[in-house]
Amino acid sequence: MSINGNMKQVLSVQELRSLNPMQIERLQNAKFHAAAKNLLPQTKFYSGLFKEYGVDPAKLKKVEDWKKQGLPLVKKFYYMKHVEDFVVKPDDAFKTHLSYLRDLSTGAALDLAFKMLDKQALAHQLHYFFHPKMPLFSGGTQSGKPTPTLITMPQLRNLDNVMGIAAQLMSQDYFKDTVGMNLFPYGPHLAWHAVQSAFNLGVDLNLATAAGSAMKTKDLVEMADKFKANVFAGMAEYMANRFLPMAVKKKIKLKKNILFINGSEPMLSKDKDKILKLSKKLGVKNTLVLDFYGVSEMKEDIFAECRPGSGFHHIAPLSTIVKTIRINKLKKGDFIDDWSFSKPEDGGAAVMWNINGAGTLLHGYLVGDKYKKIVKGRCPNCRLNTERVYGVGRLELK
Repeated sequence: MSINGNMKQVLSVQELRSLNPMQIERLQNAKFHAAAKNLLPQTKFYSGLFKEYGVDPAKLKKVEDWKKQGLPLVKKFYYMKHVEDFVVKPDDAFKTHLSYLRDLSTGAALDLAFKMLDKQALAHQLHYFFHPKMPLFSGGTQSGKPTPTLITMPQLRNLDNVMGIAAQLMSQDYFKDTVGMNLFPYGPHLAWHAVQSAFNLGVDLNLATAAGSAMKTKDLVEMADKFKANVFAGMAEYMANRFLPMAVKKKIKLKKNILFINGSEPMLSKDKDKILKLSKKLGVKNTLVLDFYGVSEMKEDIFAECRPGSGFHHIAPLSTIVKTIRINKLKKGDFIDDWSFSKPEDGGAAVMWNINGAGTLLHGYLVGDKYKKIVKGRCPNCRLNTERVYGVGRLELK
């Protein structure tokens, strides 16, 4: 299924509002099937897994077939020991890419075939699609260690578009003359790059800052005062216990309306209370504190709040499919064989399937988090008609 004849990579805000959950699911299934059939066999791990379990990947039409075919779930511990085994490395890049595009029923397959007449253009296209551009890391959940994921150039560009949507969702005309300050540490971390993308597209002036060893807290405070920053993104713990106390000490003044965005780790209520309390001392009248959720394994897929407590909106459903499952029997080892899908409203352990392109591919992968529930249907605040995740917590496997 496609929209206007072309398979989408990122849905716009208008499409996230106009499409219903069944239409989005059909798009997800088409992308899942194309990835499972054409790309997964080009990874060392899934090629071996399909042979071991006697599964024809062409029969995987939707994620429910993962369970139907008796395939196991992969634990984070195993992935971290075998990162390279999950990277798409095709024997015949042209044949693999052409088959992948044909299964998506896009005109891009015909365009690729014509590029056979221009070897240089063909080589560029294949390199662009398959070759990892950079690694992303996020803080560990189940393992407690940073988890690397290789992301391609198309996915990196998708990240820009997705974060533009997140910025639009979070601000919703709440501010004018926005000045963004990135308070995440600089590095190959999902959070810093995601915020940088969001600010490039979603604020009027991006100060392009970074915390940690990149810039001292007192220097960041002085910049916030000089440029009158009013959108701050970083870890709530840092903002509550280092940045804002320093700002109060320096006696700076901020604008009346301020947005603080937390990411990378769950926001504690004590840190949120500190942010609200300290911002008042800086002259802020209206403080909005929002959260967003993401893990590096989901690549460009980010879940954002539109209002406090709104749930994390799945704004890039064509990048990753996320489901909750129940572990029926836990055994020692790297895989879980005895499992079943749980109802979204009942929550459970989070499992994901990458469905948008090459690089690292993770299917049937335990994220290391658990969700209290997933709600489908239109958000009463922002009107997006996509999934919302509530109650994210760390999954403890004993």
